[in-house]
Amino acid sequence: MAEEPAEGEVVEGEQPPGEGEEDKKLEYCKELSEEQLTAFYEKAADNEEAVQYMALEVLKLPSFTYDGNIALILDYFVGILMFAQEEHLSAPHTLLMYQLGMEVMENIKSGKSMKWTEKKFKNLIFRWSVKVKNTNHVPLLTTVELQKIVPFFISTVFQHYRLYSNCLNREALHWRYYEEVWIETPTPWGWEPLKDFDTMEEIEEDNFLKAEYERELAEWEAERLAAEEKARWLLENPLFPPPHPRPPPADLDEYIDFSVSDKVEEVMKLMEEQYQQRRTVLFDRVQILHEMTPKKRPVKEIPFKLPKLKFPNDH
Repeated sequence: MAEEPAEGEVVEGEQPPGEGEEDKKLEYCKELSEEQLTAFYEKAADNEEAVQYMALEVLKLPSFTYDGNIALILDYFVGILMFAQEEHLSAPHTLLMYQLGMEVMENIKSGKSMKWTEKKFKNLIFRWSVKVKNTNHVPLLTTVELQKIVPFFISTVFQHYRLYSNCLNREALHWRYYEEVWIETPTPWGWEPLKDFDTMEEIEEDNFLKAEYERELAEWEAERLAAEEKARWLLENPLFPPPHPRPPPADLDEYIDFSVSDKVEEVMKLMEEQYQQRRTVLFDRVQILHEMTPKKRPVKEIPFKLPKLKFPNDH
């Protein structure tokens, strides 16, 4: 195989032996034996090995290179044989299909029009599939094989007939450029698609939201500074100065008064805490009972007025 050009190297293709007038004379073997067909299918598992076998052993091309015309011909005949294998055609039917493809390719190389090639194609199909009366002629292709072979040629070579003809019958200067390109793969979580543009409404909305954000940020900063200033003032001017320490008792009576008052204060605090706890438990139970009680229709309040009393002395 031909060597790949170095990275970043531009290679101007020299005119290969099949260029110009000689391009139409690109010679290759036109026969395919059943042994060669069997050997090709044995190597079909490895695509590169099968293509090399087709080029060097079946078609007997002078070299297996990257030339465009040789690659086109190889792709054409390899495609025919691989299609026959996929459709489970027998070896004789595969050889007939290969011969039919060879006839079409020879007409393309010789510069025949598509109409001419199509006519020759129909004649071969007719000769191989129709039984002639009063003769010993036996058709080689049945309707089942025709329903497979004919659509294949229509969807491949006849659909791209002008491309094949242009590549095989016109001179061309080939350029090949090889360069290794590193592609940055996306992140595991992916990238959000970029918008093509923003409408005027979206731009105005973005500007409004930005202005609102800046205003709220300024208000929050002003509130923060005011709170800091107030806290600083409270530290310097406390509203409730710390209580002065109580002087020690002067005598025994004063000591007893201090002790009794401290004890009473502790008992009062304990009673207050117990009262708050019981009050909380009671309120929770009342709330639970209230939720369990089915809701009743509220009674409409009727305004009540005291009757005006009359006394005998009233006039």
